[in-house]
Amino acid sequence: GTEDCLLYPSGFAANIAVITSLCIRQKDEEPAAIFSDELNHASIVDGCKLAKSTSSATIYIYRHNDMRHLEQLLSKSTVKRKLVVTDSLFSMDGDVAPLRALSRLKQQHGFLLAVDEAHGTLVQNTNPLNFSSACKQFADIP
Repeated sequence: GTEDCLLYPSGFAANIAVITSLCIRQKDEEPAAIFSDELNHASIVDGCKLAKSTSSATIYIYRHNDMRHLEQLLSKSTVKRKLVVTDSLFSMDGDVAPLRALSRLKQQHGFLLAVDEAHGTLVQNTNPLNFSSACKQFADIP
């Protein structure tokens, strides 16, 4: 066999599909909780809104790149299925998500992590900014 792959015509379509798919719930399952960086791209925001309207997901907005605030929100949430979504490279400010800190929080809280690579792909630097390169540093992220 071969590896499976999903292709989307745009980053907007990808964010809508991924976020809503990760929040679909079964009959007796409680709605998911989405934790989104306040400076996420509009397509992520729209994906969160659609997940809220179709699956009754609850949306929490954490202060930009503020892992303490995110941890506080995660700790207060009693929902089993949590999704943290962030851009890897924030297009308007040019800063990057704290991937190492997100990985540590992921280990502590067991959430799903979705990282939008639209603006971080093909960035050339001595320290690669794209998530796939950064993942090589994390044992828990394939």
